[in-house]
Amino acid sequence: MLRLNVNAGGANSYRNLKSAISSTDGLTIPEFYNLSNTTNPLTGRNILQERRTTSAYGTIDVEALKFLYLNFTGRYDKASTLAINNNAYFYPSVGLSAVLSDALKLPQPISFLKTRASWAKVNTGFVDPNDPYAHILTYSIGNKWNNKGSVVWPGTAIAPQLIPSTVESAEYGLVLGLLRNRINIDATYFRNKEYNGFTTVPQSEASGYLNLLQNANIYVRKGWEFVVSGTPVLNSDFKWETTFNFSNSHRWLKKATAPGSNGFVDKINEPGSIKEGDRTDRVFITYSQTADGRPIYNANGSLAFDANPHFFGYADSKWMYGWQNSFNYKNIGLSFSFDGRLGGLIYSTTNQKMWWGGAAIETANSYRDDAIAGNNTYIAPGVVVKDGSVTYDRRGEIVSDTRQYEENTTAVNYISFMQSDAGNALNNYFYYSGSYLKMRELVLSYNLPATWVKGIFKAASVSFIGNNLFILSKIPNVDPDAESDNLQTPSVRSLGFNINLKF
Repeated sequence: MLRLNVNAGGANSYRNLKSAISSTDGLTIPEFYNLSNTTNPLTGRNILQERRTTSAYGTIDVEALKFLYLNFTGRYDKASTLAINNNAYFYPSVGLSAVLSDALKLPQPISFLKTRASWAKVNTGFVDPNDPYAHILTYSIGNKWNNKGSVVWPGTAIAPQLIPSTVESAEYGLVLGLLRNRINIDATYFRNKEYNGFTTVPQSEASGYLNLLQNANIYVRKGWEFVVSGTPVLNSDFKWETTFNFSNSHRWLKKATAPGSNGFVDKINEPGSIKEGDRTDRVFITYSQTADGRPIYNANGSLAFDANPHFFGYADSKWMYGWQNSFNYKNIGLSFSFDGRLGGLIYSTTNQKMWWGGAAIETANSYRDDAIAGNNTYIAPGVVVKDGSVTYDRRGEIVSDTRQYEENTTAVNYISFMQSDAGNALNNYFYYSGSYLKMRELVLSYNLPATWVKGIFKAASVSFIGNNLFILSKIPNVDPDAESDNLQTPSVRSLGFNINLKF
């Protein structure tokens, strides 16, 4: 038996953005926010952005032998956001799944068995989603000189033959149901290959540019996802359903393809370089440390820095997990869920600023009282280099280390020390473990008996709902749920009631 379903279509997407912006840096009348109330001349700019994407696409779905399912998709895009010679691209996908339990005689404990595999290719023609002209090298307006306007040629050159950035994804999975589907297991492995990415590569200044925007580098992201669910208890009065999921995902530099890269890629807006075969979430610091992690200070008592960044750890978690439970006993329902992550590093700007500004409770001590009185009494724990030196490779690993140390004995002003070094050496340089356990939700509900609402409502229930009730974490003052902290707003715990009436 064969079933076939075919679809085809097209689309034409056009976007037009127009804006006019005026601003001032001074008000004649304080707190009267009006452009006519400006002290200095107004400044402003006009923006016109247009972009178009023309597409054709199609899908084919095939069902064969009542257990095999095959699907194909294809899409062809032509975008205005790349050079004319390279602005068209095709991206297909194919997926195959087989419900083996519908075709094979399996052992009695196996209720359901399904395998699946898929492959997809996705392209993007946007060098910068916010700038449709990012592929064009052009002048920009500069500062006035002698009251005359000027234009500025950019410091980043653009390769004339940019092609679409591409991601190829492959996924393989297995779904297993046991004991009449009382226990279910879903396992997935995925691997993404990212190549032709839009990358800014440093150039010799002799070329007239600082950087070159081009297609470069190949990355691979891969990981696992597991979901285990089941119904451990089921009878006429009581039902317990539970689901546990866990996953991981990491990204590696497979190949550095930019000319002159020598197998390395510099991290964007961060210190350090990664080498072919390295994970891209490597964290680097420039603070000086001994080989066993003790902070190093200068002779004047300030925290020392290295000329080159060195490897400090990984930002991504080892695993992320979640656990959901649902209990029902007659008219009473209880459900709750936990989730969290294991491992990884999170930099906390909030804690750094608290130590810098003296808001951290640990900074309320006698050393601060001495500093207010003008006395230098604080000796930071750590060492100073007595002799020798250290060198690192581009990956931030120690190549040679002949340093000899002695304990730091220089007393400094505590407040000045915290405002200059912000307690970095005392707080693992404000990198904290990203591990946490959070109670995401708790719901306690009660369904009113039918005899209570008969003739008034079809059904009625009342529920108590709590969100973010507690968290166990190794990072203070911050919710690690966002996996980053740049002075984020505090997370919110909410408690509430819900009344549901059905007419």
